[in-house]
Amino acid sequence: MALFGSALTLIGLLVTTPAGSPTSPSAAATFAQRLAAAFAHRDPAAAGALFADDAVVTLVGERQEDRGRPQIVARIGARLTRYREPRLEVGRIWSGPDGDRGWSVVEFVFHARCLIGPVMDQAVAEHPVGVTGALVVEFNDRGLVQTLRQYLDEVSIIGQIDRALVPEAASRVFRPIPAAPPAGGEEIRAADTSAEASHLRVASGIWTALNAHQVGRAMAPTASGYVYDDFAGPAALDRAATRKLVARFLKAVPDIRFTSVLRFAAGDDVISENIEYATFNGKAVTLHALDVKRFRGTRVVREWQYANGAEVLGYLTGWAAAPLQVW
Repeated sequence: MALFGSALTLIGLLVTTPAGSPTSPSAAATFAQRLAAAFAHRDPAAAGALFADDAVVTLVGERQEDRGRPQIVARIGARLTRYREPRLEVGRIWSGPDGDRGWSVVEFVFHARCLIGPVMDQAVAEHPVGVTGALVVEFNDRGLVQTLRQYLDEVSIIGQIDRALVPEAASRVFRPIPAAPPAGGEEIRAADTSAEASHLRVASGIWTALNAHQVGRAMAPTASGYVYDDFAGPAALDRAATRKLVARFLKAVPDIRFTSVLRFAAGDDVISENIEYATFNGKAVTLHALDVKRFRGTRVVREWQYANGAEVLGYLTGWAAAPLQVW
């Protein structure tokens, strides 16, 4: 529900591997470590070397797409000069069933002492910023990134800088700057186990129930202590609050359909990347979100979602037709 001091400091690069998993780093873990090291040395060319010549990088929720290594290097270089004292902390890494030649997801937390320069062509004061985000990454057969989709909430960054730039800011609670990744920094690899297959079936059933607008059925597999954390929202929600949110959401957009772009199970988690199609106020709406459900036995105990709130605000208010200038 998608309503993501002179050198870049590297924190948390040691990625732990769950017991029973291979000890050699996956393509995703190697990529995350090398990308962070390139940022730490402020070396866009080193970061660009991790991408295929014809790689495509997009920022979900904004019309930002870089095609080919030269454009990608230029974008990374601009980002490194855009923030003062930026730092990147790698969180969890999920490697999909195709291993080093398929899709993986890399979670991260981005911090900076401030953004330098204008936001939405407006001069702004210097304020600390920080968001939790995720990268959906496809590797080619040489272990280079072929496709990368970035999920992070630009609205949170702008609200941390100057809340007056965000529509209806007076009624909004902006997400605080995260101290660290939400659940550590382990690497979790798909292992084609019976438990993973079971988790995948349950998760798929939840999305089917949401498409059928069956709130009770969608919430039935969640545990009593379940917590939902949408990083484009103000705070985490318990089971009761999540149920109310889902019911309100489905009522507001009664024709919404969740279409899976990517879905796989890895360990106790199921990762789903969805495109959401709906009509709101007579206008066709397309939203994007990345969702991670964590299981304990047959129950979902935690859920995390990564999205860009700028996408839904654009549909609801016409906000930010021009580039936001934050990522």
